[in-house]
Amino acid sequence: MRLRVNAVLSLLIGFGVVAVAQDKEKGKDKDKPFDPAQLVGAWKLVSGEARGKEMAKESTGGIFVFTKDTLTGMSRFGEVKSGMTYTLDTTKNPVVMLLTVTRNFPGARADAIVDIRDGKLYLCYGGIGKGPTSFTTKEGDNNRSMVFVKSVDPAEVRKGIEAVSEKKWKTVREHKLQGIIELTLLSKFTFIGRDGKRLTLIENFLDFTTLWTKEAKEFDAVTVSEQSIIVYGDTAIETGRAVATMKDVKEPAWDVRYTTTWVREDGKWYLASEQQTAVK
Repeated sequence: MRLRVNAVLSLLIGFGVVAVAQDKEKGKDKDKPFDPAQLVGAWKLVSGEARGKEMAKESTGGIFVFTKDTLTGMSRFGEVKSGMTYTLDTTKNPVVMLLTVTRNFPGARADAIVDIRDGKLYLCYGGIGKGPTSFTTKEGDNNRSMVFVKSVDPAEVRKGIEAVSEKKWKTVREHKLQGIIELTLLSKFTFIGRDGKRLTLIENFLDFTTLWTKEAKEFDAVTVSEQSIIVYGDTAIETGRAVATMKDVKEPAWDVRYTTTWVREDGKWYLASEQQTAVK
């Protein structure tokens, strides 16, 4: 059971061994009562250790998203790895957390301790009934310890990108070039069209103006499907399929697979590049 629990918890964040920082037993908030409400939200793994050894820096970045009684583990790219429910015993010091797996090996359990100090979340877990009593690990034990900082929920990030993507296709359907301008990083935008041409922003305007003049009225609909979004910090890659149709016309005006790069600047997502490939 011990190995099974450790395997599931490792899968939760997308890597095998985790580590904790040198200040694990320090902090000006150490004597403050634990507030479970502070746990709710997204936390990004920044360091950790197992059996007294630190993990590699490149293994950090996984995300834990807590509600009042659930925990979802994600990779640094926002891919869900596993899920759990948890209960807290705040009468203990440190606070004890009982984890029960709900996704991948459902029903497996593990004991953990948790604390929030100086804006950081400290979490250390071990086998059921043999949970850790300290955030320090040592050679020969079976505990894993992690340090997190507050982060943005990848699900909320994806919602933001989905919203600007929907706005983009709406402006395409309505032939509103101004809407595209507002969504675009003007000095950096690159567009590769259905015919394989690489266009600058100005060339793109000229190309679209000619195309839309030929296609006359606005499209009846632009339908997006097979959408996938992967977030890399302040950059996101969106892929999908878009089909434009016109009223009383049987064949689509166009049918493309697309790859869009979005970049976040000053808290807003902007279109940096797009490539389209015609579906035939």
